Amino acid sequence: MRPIFLLYFISFFQFSDGQDIRSLAKACEVFLSFGTDIIHEDHQIALSDLELNETELGAIPRDILDASGDSINAWDLKYHFLELGLDYMQKILEHPDILNHKIEDLFWEDSFAVSEDSLLYSFVIPENHGGTYQSAIGILHYRNDKKVYNDFDALGGTDGNSDGYYTIKQIKGKSDMYYLLIGGTKTCGSCTSEYIDLVSMGDHGLENHFSYLIDGYYNSYNGIYISEKSDSLIIREGPGTYDYPCEIESDEEEINADVYCEFTYVFNGESYALIEKKVKYEYRN
Repeated sequence: MRPIFLLYFISFFQFSDGQDIRSLAKACEVFLSFGTDIIHEDHQIALSDLELNETELGAIPRDILDASGDSINAWDLKYHFLELGLDYMQKILEHPDILNHKIEDLFWEDSFAVSEDSLLYSFVIPENHGGTYQSAIGILHYRNDKKVYNDFDALGGTDGNSDGYYTIKQIKGKSDMYYLLIGGTKTCGSCTSEYIDLVSMGDHGLENHFSYLIDGYYNSYNGIYISEKSDSLIIREGPGTYDYPCEIESDEEEINADVYCEFTYVFNGESYALIEKKVKYEYRN
């Protein structure tokens, strides 16, 4: 355990707010590596077991120690590192010198997705809280030669799409470049979410033009299928999803069948427009 804390203290003292952007990036990586560790069970860590000197002990924030001040909760320590990492990440992305540095030079490999034109970046920071819901923190960063835009809440969880985006696709619109953001996660032992958002860069930030979320119990039928050029979508939903979109087209009050829907959308230069809906019934015995 001591090497972890030594790295923490070295990072804390060497990479303070007054340091340059590369130093902040090094500290950010250290903090997030600890903050995203998986903890399988809650437990207390006795400070006496950490082999820290008085200076090192004094640097531990008192508000994350227990009431007696002689131990620290493993979860509290993990989230302390996570918050520090996210705080440093914000400092980096808002740094006045950010446009003079490539994102690829500041953050470690596989920590982000990037658009083909290298203007839009999506960071996904897993929380790894040990539960079946594999939640993550999504951050979007847009840059061009003149400006930087950051969204530290990944579109504010648009339509429930709150766990970040792991892929970005591009599509040329009538007057703007559009970005199709793709994400999803495991939300319970037998549940998944899959979502997309179509955005473009406006005068005041990212503007959302289309969203779709499939969220609920896993069903092999469910899915969002995107064409190679991202100019069309086929979305399928079966029973078990929240906000189930399939309408039972029957005069009977009840129908003894599972209903499956398939929606086809095409990009019209500004958004995705619905052009076809199919409904399939699988009758039960």
